[in-house]
Parts: sequence; structure tokens; C-alpha cells
Amino acid sequence: MRTLLPHGVLNGERNPAKEGMVMETSELENHLRVLATLAADEVSPLLSVYLDVRSEGWREVLEKRVQALRPAYKGQARADFELALGQVQSWMARRLFPDTKGVVVFARAGLWPHLQGLQFGVTVADHVASGELPHLGPLVELKDNYDRYVVFVALKDAVRILEVDLGAVTRELWSRHPFLRERAGEVWGRRHWDEKSNRAEPERFWTEKIKLLDRLMQLGGHSHLILVGEADAVRDVRARLPKHLKAKVMELLSAEAHDQVEDVVAQTLVSFLDREEMGSRDVARSIFVELKRDGLSVAGLPATLKALRQGAVETLALLKAYRSPQGWVCRACGELGLGHVPAACPACAGKLKSADLREEAVRLAQASGAHVEVVGSSGILEDLGGVGCLLRFKPDGVKE
Repeated sequence: MRTLLPHGVLNGERNPAKEGMVMETSELENHLRVLATLAADEVSPLLSVYLDVRSEGWREVLEKRVQALRPAYKGQARADFELALGQVQSWMARRLFPDTKGVVVFARAGLWPHLQGLQFGVTVADHVASGELPHLGPLVELKDNYDRYVVFVALKDAVRILEVDLGAVTRELWSRHPFLRERAGEVWGRRHWDEKSNRAEPERFWTEKIKLLDRLMQLGGHSHLILVGEADAVRDVRARLPKHLKAKVMELLSAEAHDQVEDVVAQTLVSFLDREEMGSRDVARSIFVELKRDGLSVAGLPATLKALRQGAVETLALLKAYRSPQGWVCRACGELGLGHVPAACPACAGKLKSADLREEAVRLAQASGAHVEVVGSSGILEDLGGVGCLLRFKPDGVKE
């Protein structure tokens, strides 16, 4: 089994050489902002490719999905489609890192060429789409599911503090912060800072490590903490945490010094995803509560789209299984509507095109800086039509 760190055990060393290969949430957010604001191209299609690359079978998956898309394009559009596909294949052949599990590539040729490839330490579901704009829904869902959190590993005679970002260990947190060099002293020059407990001063050892954890959580802006390790050590750490850190603890998990880091991280991911889903359901409940008191929320696709267009949305909530009805968007003014495409835009008489309104909602949310919550299951959100949002302010002309 491959490990994320050398020796593959909880008391092993980190691997600085691998740190640059891991996509982090902040970097993904930057990519999404670029993608959400790309200009449409009526002639040259943009390919959105999501692939699970844990085996060589991704090549066959890509070709099979592409075959279904080719017949939609003729002439110059078809030529540009093939050029974009070639860019995807070339990028995949040259850029994949050995530990990559999921890949997302966006490619377009023509007058406004674009090529953007992203690699992840977690898998993505195979999906290939083409159109005037990138297909962002699965990427936003991945970002929502795999947020950042800190793992504090407590063993009888050692401590490690790991950051998990988008499903993979990105770093041992203390290795990034200059103020720790003074505290680590001459040990800092080694490839890792292996903090061994001084059995004669256990109280001082744990007090220092918890202060260190507190400082690192503040510096990194972390709000989620999972305690992992040998049972007695984990309980001891939990009891010593100050109230503000206890409030950030999501789970207490068992692990031994010889455990594979990959297995331990996978265990924390299961716990984190469960908590993330609970948080998503809380958002759905908040939307319902605000609706009942005529507060800062709206539900249903028409009201949600209007609020998004006005930049009034704080959090957009979508059921994972939600599929929007047929809709359209105006190329000139951006007006959105449900149903068959009219002859002209009712707002500006501009040219219209058919649109996936779920994708349009996600794109508007990303462009305006709204958070997107993808909810696995929620009876409340289902009753509200599968989509709703919490608002920054009440938009004009929007009703529940």
C-alpha cells in the first residue's frame, strides 16, 4: 500500500517533496473564480473532463464519453472540439502526478483558447461534458465535501499535527511557521521535527503542544479539529483543551503508532464527510426557519436565480440529486427563465440559448462569492423544491 508519508506510520517523517503536488482549497477557489467568469464562445466548444485516474482505464472512459458528444458539432466547431480534446489528452499524458486519484481538465480552442488542469488526492466521478461554458457543478461539490481540517495525532510519547485539505495530507502544520523555528532550536534543521515526550515533564509537554495547536489553528484559520491516537493520550488531550478548541473538535478516533497514515486519514475523512453532511442539513433547516419568519432566505429555482443575479445570496443549497427543469439564458443581459426558449429575451429582446439552470445557479454563486452547499439528503430541502438560499440582504422583486 502506498503511504502519504515516508515509512507510512504515524511516527514517521513528512515528505516535503510531495507537498507541492496537492491541490489546496484556497487554490481551488482561485481556479473556480476564473472558470465562473469565463466568457462564452458560440463557435468553439469547451470540454469539461472529470476522470478517476487510479487505473489506466481512464483513457477508454474518456474516448467513450467523447464519442457521444462528437455528433453535436460540425464544421469549425467540430475541428475546435477535436483540438480541445487533443489538449486534454496531451495534458493528461504529461502532467499526472503518481499519487493523483482524480483529475479535472477544462479545454477550449478557437479565438478564446483555454486550458486548465486540476489534480486531487481524492477520486472524482467520471463525467465529460461540452458547451459554451465550463461545467462546474461536480467541482463545486468536491470543494464543498472536502474542506480543510486539522488532525492532532496523540501517542504516548509523540505528537504530530497534520492538515488535511481536499482529502489529502498537505503538510505538517508546524513546518510552515517561522515562529516555531525558535522553539524547535537546532532540531529544526532535520527533515522533520519529531516531538518526543519528556517522561519526566509530561505536564509541560502536553501544555506546550496544546498551545502550539492553538497557535497553528489560529494562523491557518482552521475551524475543524479531529483528535486521533492511542485512547489514553486522546482522552488526556481532550481534557486539557481550552473551551474554544474543544468547540472545534469534530471526532475522537483511535490509532496506534504503527498504523498507516493513509488508513488513518481515510478514517478521519469518513468522519469529516458525515459531519459535513450534517452541516449541510443544518443549512437547509436554516433556510426553512428564515422562510417561516419572512427572513433572509428564499426557496425554489425562480426566486433563487433572481437573488443570485442581484448578488444577494450568502449560501446556495442544492440537493445532490436535484435536476433543474428546462431553461434558458439571454446572451445579452444574462436574464434567466424556465420553460421553452422564447423567440427573444423578455427583458432586452436579446438572443437566447437553452441552459442548464442548476449549472447557471452554481456559476452565479461562484462569480458572486456565495458559498455552495450540496446536500446529500434533506426532506426539508426536497419539500422546498430542491434548491434554496440564505441571503445577505433581501433582493428586489424576489418572493418565496
